[in-house]
Amino acid sequence: MPNTSKPDKSAKITDITNLSADFEFEALPQPVEKAPDYGRRIRVLGAALIFAVGFYTAGWYWVGNQIEHSVQNALGDAAVKGQIITCTAPTAKGYPFRIGLSCVNTGFSNPAQNLKLEAGALRSAAQVYEPTRIIAELDGPLSASIPNLDPFTVNWKSARASFGATAGLPKRITLEIENPVFAKAGTPDVQIGQALLAGLYMRQGEQNQIDLASKLEGVKIKNAPVFDFSSDAAVSGATRFDAAIRNKTRIVDVLRGNDGLIRNLNLVFLDGSNLTVSGPFSVSTDGLLSATLSLKIEKAGDFVDNFGKLGAELGAAAVNLEAIKAMAVSDQINLTLTIRDGNAAIGFIPLGQIPRL
Repeated sequence: MPNTSKPDKSAKITDITNLSADFEFEALPQPVEKAPDYGRRIRVLGAALIFAVGFYTAGWYWVGNQIEHSVQNALGDAAVKGQIITCTAPTAKGYPFRIGLSCVNTGFSNPAQNLKLEAGALRSAAQVYEPTRIIAELDGPLSASIPNLDPFTVNWKSARASFGATAGLPKRITLEIENPVFAKAGTPDVQIGQALLAGLYMRQGEQNQIDLASKLEGVKIKNAPVFDFSSDAAVSGATRFDAAIRNKTRIVDVLRGNDGLIRNLNLVFLDGSNLTVSGPFSVSTDGLLSATLSLKIEKAGDFVDNFGKLGAELGAAAVNLEAIKAMAVSDQINLTLTIRDGNAAIGFIPLGQIPRL
């Protein structure tokens, strides 16, 4: 017989919270750490490196190909203008870290002006991370045929230049020739002159100026005394020169109507006698030079004698050097060289006419 009795409401109900001390969750599975796949990493890195090298190589040769085509186009453009520029077998070289142009032989000629220059191989290069700074080297000898001069040759130990590539005026140019030797064309053993070093330097200076400098060390011309020469000058109108180069106009047109300053021009003979020149100058719009220059001569007697011998070897017009020597005081001479529209004079002593630019 079924139990129909009702539950005893007064019975004590067990508190389930008492069971919590004996209750535990099942432990979660721990992730299994896999060993690094170094082989895969190396393969990925190798593939990326191969891709980067391939991309860089393709880019280098593309740029080199553009350089070669640009040179060929420039040679063609010059020929249209009646100028012949020679760059035999132009080739881009320098891979992987440099890029530059190489020519087996070089030259320039302008038949209309009876001008012809021929030289040896040309090598130029720029770092790929600084492509606008170019270093170039030219092999000798250089054969030159220039109007109003006898044909001559120049050979050297090294001839190097560095400059910033730009469409206009470079920020800086350096040219140095080590041990240049001048000789008559066809007779390389008959020397006209030689030097230990010849250098030309240019940079864009402050206040729209161009700074120019030069130096000749250990110069020997035929039987004249050995001498050194240096100059430091500034020319105004840097922006005009920049525009002239960009527009391919004549530089002489910029010089006309321009002015500048000779900071220091120094001629020193081996015995210590020397000449220092400084002062402002200007060029008229029709190309005539004017200047007021201070001249200081030390060891005046020796200098005048040496200068006379040098002038004779250069075939310069004779100057009354004895009259200049007579101006010496304590073996020094301080004079003012005045040039007015091309006419040069020291005091009352005329020196001659300077050709029009």
